[in-house]
Amino acid sequence: MDENYQCLKDEATKTEQALENAKNEKEAQKAKLKSIYKAMNKTDEELNSIFSEIESDRKIPDMPLHEDYHKSYWKWKDADEANEKAQTAKDKYNENLNADIPDVMIQLKEVRNELQEVKNEMQEMKAMLPQTMMQVLRDFERQRQEEFFKNIITNLSGKNQEKDIQFPAPIEARYITFHPKQIIKTDPILRCDVYVDGQLQTTPESRRSASSYLSDNVKTSTLNAERGWCPKEKKTKEWLKLDLGSRQRITGIRVGSRKDCDEYITKLALSFE
Repeated sequence: MDENYQCLKDEATKTEQALENAKNEKEAQKAKLKSIYKAMNKTDEELNSIFSEIESDRKIPDMPLHEDYHKSYWKWKDADEANEKAQTAKDKYNENLNADIPDVMIQLKEVRNELQEVKNEMQEMKAMLPQTMMQVLRDFERQRQEEFFKNIITNLSGKNQEKDIQFPAPIEARYITFHPKQIIKTDPILRCDVYVDGQLQTTPESRRSASSYLSDNVKTSTLNAERGWCPKEKKTKEWLKLDLGSRQRITGIRVGSRKDCDEYITKLALSFE
């Protein structure tokens, strides 16, 4: 077999393998990004729109979550182009389509250079992958916690009940604010306290404040209170804030219904300072 043709054939084989590797990496990154968005309840139509936007521009996207797939997609495009050139050079030489050897060798040199660039970029991306994945996971965990604290179900269903709610991860804060979202019966009664490092802590009434009070009989909100805190209005903008005295590692809360009748909150949100 002609030595030059064998060289071209070997190079075409290398670019074809590089293309396959780039394709596998691209599909893996796409599946990973798709799973993250599926966890966020994105529809197939929304996913198609997201991937189309990422693939439409070589410029690095503003959203860090998209960077890994964007890089793998354009590495695959570059590898595809390099492979196409290598295959063309091989076929052109083999079929003797009026191409002289110097032209083919020049093309071969260009293909080799492009292949080396693709390999270098793939190695850089591989080195950056662990750090990037950790950032993606941190962002995903932060979004998951934000969604959790927006809509907490208390599981209260009658009078004189108390329920524990553990957080997905500890929160460092001094202030924790309870925002009633849904109530049962006549008044949104709430008794509550917080867990600090897994231990239930009683925050005194002197370090509690609220947006309003229905009356003096429903101002106390500790778990020992006979009734609990009840705001003046049945609105979601009402709030009850606990001052823990200093920044603490909050791991959960305990909530309770009114002790002498069926008045309680079924859903609430939490915010921290």
